[in-house]
Amino acid sequence: MDFLISLGKSILLLPIGALLEVPFIQLGNRILIKKKLSFGAAFMMALISGGALIVVHAALYPILVNLGDTGQNALSLAVALALASGLYGYFLTDEEGRSIGYLKGLGVVLLSSALFGAVLLLVALVIVIAGGQLR
Repeated sequence: MDFLISLGKSILLLPIGALLEVPFIQLGNRILIKKKLSFGAAFMMALISGGALIVVHAALYPILVNLGDTGQNALSLAVALALASGLYGYFLTDEEGRSIGYLKGLGVVLLSSALFGAVLLLVALVIVIAGGQLR
């Protein structure tokens, strides 16, 4: 039952997560590929990769249940990086219209994830500092 609730939450929150991820995908693509990516294309890329990750994690659920926390985290991270890198590498194109490839896709995934994490950390710091000042 927990699996179904978690799956339902993931599906419902997918568009919100994709919307939050769009500017970071655009920025990562702009830095590494030197090509402007439209909002719609970045949103579709986030939806496709997020949906694919939900499907793959649902398929891996029987394996993940038998692993410990460290094993679950390691396998989930490896699968997410491999799948997202492959999808980004295939769907994102360079100036000539060719796919950018797996390694550049991995670069876009890592860069956009690092930028997203940095912004989250900055927001958390602002909240903590503002909370301390209000006390």
